[in-house]
Amino acid sequence: MNLLSFIGYCIGMTQEVRTELSDVFEDEAVVGKKEHVPANPWVSMSYAIHAPFMIATPGTEEKHYIVFEGEGILFRVNNQNLFAMLEEGDKVMVKYRRLTNYIHDYMPPNFSSKKLLGSTSENIFDSAEKRD
Repeated sequence: MNLLSFIGYCIGMTQEVRTELSDVFEDEAVVGKKEHVPANPWVSMSYAIHAPFMIATPGTEEKHYIVFEGEGILFRVNNQNLFAMLEEGDKVMVKYRRLTNYIHDYMPPNFSSKKLLGSTSENIFDSAEKRD
């Protein structure tokens, strides 16, 4: 057994995450919902309970959310240009990539090589074009 690998494993320093970004996928989708959230320039102030200081929460920027729904995909995107260009019910071609993280670590009692423990994936929105 490699003693340094064992010690590193015990204190949580041996896990490795390898990230892969796929090529671009294209899928048909429909604009499901649009939501405009106006800006809130006000800073809110509140007192912390049992503390002699105030907490300031900054205002928020204006948001233009648009939802794309397709077979096996769902995106909620904040994009002012797409918001202005598309209407609910419009058919679009959505381009996206898949980001996958692979998690590797030692599996006791084997500290000579790392094994794949699991993976997580998410779709990353790239663009959308209106279809005729």
